[in-house]
Amino acid sequence: MNLQVLLSRCFAPFGFQRKNAKCPKENRDKFVKGTSNTIRPDEEDHISTLPDDVLSSILSLLSMRDVVKTSILSRRWRYLCATLPDINFDLDETFLDCTRHRGKIVICPKKNPMFVIGVSRFLNQYLGPKLRSFRVSFCCYEESTSVVDHWISLAVRMRVEKLDLQFVCNDILYCDFDDYCIYYHSMYGDDTKVEFFWWQLFRACDFLKHLCLNSCAIMLPPGSRYKVFNGLSTIDLIHVPLVHNELQYIFRSCLNLESLKVRHCRLPATLCISGLARLELLVIDTCFGLVEEIELNELANLVTFEFCDPDIEKLSFSCVPKLEHVFFTRRFPQNFLEAVGNLPELKTLRISKYTYWAAKTIDSPYVLRTLKHLELFITDGNVHDKVEIIAPLLRACPLVQRLNVVVSLQSLPVDAIDN
Repeated sequence: MNLQVLLSRCFAPFGFQRKNAKCPKENRDKFVKGTSNTIRPDEEDHISTLPDDVLSSILSLLSMRDVVKTSILSRRWRYLCATLPDINFDLDETFLDCTRHRGKIVICPKKNPMFVIGVSRFLNQYLGPKLRSFRVSFCCYEESTSVVDHWISLAVRMRVEKLDLQFVCNDILYCDFDDYCIYYHSMYGDDTKVEFFWWQLFRACDFLKHLCLNSCAIMLPPGSRYKVFNGLSTIDLIHVPLVHNELQYIFRSCLNLESLKVRHCRLPATLCISGLARLELLVIDTCFGLVEEIELNELANLVTFEFCDPDIEKLSFSCVPKLEHVFFTRRFPQNFLEAVGNLPELKTLRISKYTYWAAKTIDSPYVLRTLKHLELFITDGNVHDKVEIIAPLLRACPLVQRLNVVVSLQSLPVDAIDN
């Protein structure tokens, strides 16, 4: 069976039937005969003479739906889509015959099984020497979890370097608030929607460098044995429950992490991040459950820390000598200036707060003597309150060289905007 027919069968679930692999005879004749401006059959195909890496770069800019269509262009092109080093399967991009809700694309749930079948067939017939990156985005229901496990195993065997698994559902994104609360409870309750034996699946993955997980759960292996991933440098976790020591397990297994992002995840009330000697970027964004304290300890190379949380009470830094950039959004911890005031290399501080919390935090005896760049975003209060913040702010940062103050126009009266 030639590859063109094979690919046609692989993507039949996506609507690419074999009958579409060849142009109708009348259209082909019109193209060949054409006008003087059309390409003649004896003319050279300059695109096909390009090197493989250039053609692969061109195909990387297309959706997988369009990439597969290129297999009918010529004999040389029919092999390219099955050898691409970067594979991106997105349910929204695959099915164009979808409906729209509030201007957003909404895919019919009946398309999910077709999508899963198509991705599985493509991966099973993959011909490339190595898979550099693999991304898949669709609503993963319970009946598809074993198939996803198989995808991960195949990607690991292909020495994948970047793995991006997005399992968020569009019907949840556009549902009513009450329905979202029900989904949130099921996502972070005892019965999690999706579970992966992560460490078991990745036990032979020595090439993985970047990992992103969205809307799934990490199942820890039994016992206390740790599989060390020396190559893994970046982890991005979104909507992942992390209340059962999952993060501590990651810290012990991924000693060479350089970037860690934890966004919209469920965390314990107290969180300690320590021992990651190579970590340079740490982002904690709008995580649930973290209400008492966050401690950063023995992060010798941490340079940037971004934090957004409405309820945190205490923040502490210990042995973070290279921390230069700190970004805070929403509510400050009570000891905010005391904590950042002890950072020896702090150069940039960006805060986005309500007027009340900004004024309360700035009115403090602590001084940020090393700070060079200050950015302040104020989102509420009247004009007088905003002006009153600047003076104590400058007293707290006597050596600041650059000051940016951004005021939300939505919170200003009309006459103040006109003036």
